[in-house]
Amino acid sequence: MNWLLEEDEPSARYHTLVDLQERGENDQSVVSTLNRIGRIGWASKILAKQKDGIYWDNPKSCYVPKFSACS
Repeated sequence: MNWLLEEDEPSARYHTLVDLQERGENDQSVVSTLNRIGRIGWASKILAKQKDGIYWDNPKSCYVPKFSACS
């Protein structure tokens, strides 16, 4: 379980703390880990590909972005 608690992947760490270790949402390690999701790790890499922080570019369609529902 140690690798699931590594700080470089806060999404996995968060679910390990909450779901496997049954820590509460107010636990300081849970709160600090939740605040890091989207800022580092795999989730940040996905979000970094958004255009203007709102939508993902689609090279196969000139119809994008019709809506900016990701914000």
